[in-house]
Amino acid sequence: MQPVGARGAAIVAGGLVALFVATLFCVRTVPDRVISLLGGPSGGVERWGGVRLAYEPPAGGPVEILEYPGVAIDDVSVNSLVDVLVAGGLSMKLALESNWAVDLAADSSLVIRDERDREERPIDDPRARLEPDYWQSEDGSVHRTFFLEASTRGTLDAAIADAHQRGVQLPPNTEIAYETIEPRHDHAKPSYRTYLLASEVLIDGTMIDQAVGSFDPNTSRPIVLLDFTGQGGTRFCELTRTIQGQKLAMLLGGDVRSAPVINGAICGGRASIAMGGTDAEQQLRERDMIVEVLSHGTMPPGGKVRELTRIATANTVVQEVLGRLLLGLLAGLGAALLTGLVVSRARPNLAPQTHGFTGAFPWRRLLITGLAPLALIIGKRITIPGVNEDELAHVMRGADVEFSSVIALGLAPIMAAYFLVELVALIVPALRWRRHDPAGRLGLGRVTAVVAIALALVHGYLVARYLESASAFGIGFVDAPGLKFAGMAMISLVAGTLLLAVIAGVISEHGLGNGYGVMMAAAIALELIPNTDVVNPFTAQFALGVVAFGTIVTAACFVLRWRVGEGKQPALRVPSSGLSPLADSGAFISLVFSLTGLAANATLFDLLIWSNALHGWKVKLALVALTVPVWAWIFARPSVNERVALQGGIERVTRSTWLRATAVSALLVVGSAVIAVAAPLDTSLRVFVNPVSALVVAAVVLDVIADARARRAKLAVAAVIHQPQHLGVVEHALAEAQLPYHLHASHLRTLFAFFGPWAPIHVLVEGDRAIEARLKLQDILRTARTKVPVARAR
Repeated sequence: MQPVGARGAAIVAGGLVALFVATLFCVRTVPDRVISLLGGPSGGVERWGGVRLAYEPPAGGPVEILEYPGVAIDDVSVNSLVDVLVAGGLSMKLALESNWAVDLAADSSLVIRDERDREERPIDDPRARLEPDYWQSEDGSVHRTFFLEASTRGTLDAAIADAHQRGVQLPPNTEIAYETIEPRHDHAKPSYRTYLLASEVLIDGTMIDQAVGSFDPNTSRPIVLLDFTGQGGTRFCELTRTIQGQKLAMLLGGDVRSAPVINGAICGGRASIAMGGTDAEQQLRERDMIVEVLSHGTMPPGGKVRELTRIATANTVVQEVLGRLLLGLLAGLGAALLTGLVVSRARPNLAPQTHGFTGAFPWRRLLITGLAPLALIIGKRITIPGVNEDELAHVMRGADVEFSSVIALGLAPIMAAYFLVELVALIVPALRWRRHDPAGRLGLGRVTAVVAIALALVHGYLVARYLESASAFGIGFVDAPGLKFAGMAMISLVAGTLLLAVIAGVISEHGLGNGYGVMMAAAIALELIPNTDVVNPFTAQFALGVVAFGTIVTAACFVLRWRVGEGKQPALRVPSSGLSPLADSGAFISLVFSLTGLAANATLFDLLIWSNALHGWKVKLALVALTVPVWAWIFARPSVNERVALQGGIERVTRSTWLRATAVSALLVVGSAVIAVAAPLDTSLRVFVNPVSALVVAAVVLDVIADARARRAKLAVAAVIHQPQHLGVVEHALAEAQLPYHLHASHLRTLFAFFGPWAPIHVLVEGDRAIEARLKLQDILRTARTKVPVARAR
């Protein structure tokens, strides 16, 4: 094998990272320091434009100069900024349940009190309306209060003033606040409603550590995420635990922005404020203004704005382009130095391409491999019998409705069955020998088929029940719910899964690569094709997604061909940790947290908070980095190869070799995770930065290419291997015997390791030398069915 050049690896890694970072800062903001270094403004309002004002506190203290960069400088935004600032920023107060609105509306000619009055009133009636407000808390209690609603704030002011003249007073220590209500119909105008609030400020701006603009994942509306200080988070947690079932009003500028029902203690240290109105541009401007105001902290309410200056955004196009290039260059140099250091110390070798086989290109096998995307495309268009396809498509409004197709389950039940059977065979001592024995594998395969069908039936029943229960606007998705539909759905889904399994088996036998892996790669590729009704492919976000995915795939295609070993030691395949640090570590730790919490009598909400904490980018990277050596030890520790190496007559793997392989694995796995968390892509584009998907595509591509080169000749199976780290011994033995060989699906199985029994590695040789190869490998790969007794001296 040819040694991997540290310089060449560093150049490739540096180039990939430089391209990714330069594209990343087409989506992310180039830091102010970089712009200033390149001759641009130093930041703030000088770069981003916005508002600079002089604020005089109400007590007559020293005037403070405040800057709000990025805030729109139109009249509406500026006036809203001043209103929020003068009112003291953010405050949270308790919304009271009272009949004050009923008393206020009594005998008032300015208020419509009952349904009959509403029906008889003219369309342009200027009066306010008495409306009920109902909600039910999680404990089952029903809450009911009343409020006034009108098309203008002036109407509400007049109704309240009229009530005061008639002697109707508010309860002590209370106040009235208004909220803007979005129009219920298109082209309608917003209206305003009243809240009766307790005067006490329960949470104020001093308890906010950070305010960040974001979007609601369900409605895509702009929101402000509030991160509390330590004291503020504790106060908010205690408050929400105390007022369960009641409404907590969030006020900005004295107006209610939202008043959610508190159904339980919120102890995560975070809350959100939704933007009102229907104008998307105005919502974004308002969100950015609120973020800037809250980021400056709370000012004493009641002050005055003495001077206000509006500053336009500076032209920094040239500096931003140069900044992206500079950041890309610096990141590329850092990646090149790190890669060069790891490669020079690990000293990996480049595995040779499949060689020694001649003949015509296997076009027929390539065509059979094409059945995978064809089956997925056609299968997704076939709906489960009994599902109202038109109603489903209408309600979902163009969203993904693949969950109602006959291949909705995909290959998941079969892969889960493989894993469960493999786990049982590993745990039960009497079955362990079957995992690496061809005859034993046949028995495990039959059990796997039964378990897969059982899992598919259960999963199919759950899908049927979901479709029966799901409805919208009173119209169900199922024409005739009942046992007949459930049975048809279960049979259809099981049939779809089995059909995909049959096609995967045909591809493995008569196509290129492992059929299951090709199916997975085809599904990923179909997800990468943008739906132009939802995604614009001519945006920086889409370009960043393509570059991120291409970076991981390209790096994986290089590293998956590296081997770490020296002398007569069996070379270890990398990543020796597989992709488990990216796919499985978070799930295992969530399970541990949950079990620990249950043992400590933690509440379900506490468990959710602990679980959500695992989704932060710092925690994700830490988990990946810390679990790479753990999984590498599980899958590729020196003792894994010890018996096979001794039977093959070569040296055992040393701990030094294992450490070097782990370092190379961390370089790929952690690097892929960094790219995934660094790219701020929309939900519709997140598939581009799924490192597991990218690694699977890279492995399948390498397997298909290797298969296409080897399948020019007629090959026969010499051995079936389920431990990819045993391949170093196999390759050494076949090379000594000068037997040309091909390792079918070896890259894919290296990634999945123990979790990929559905992708066995077939050692293929030319048919006329198959017997020779089998005899040579039989002794090397033999597995003892009983425990070898330990010799003891007497």
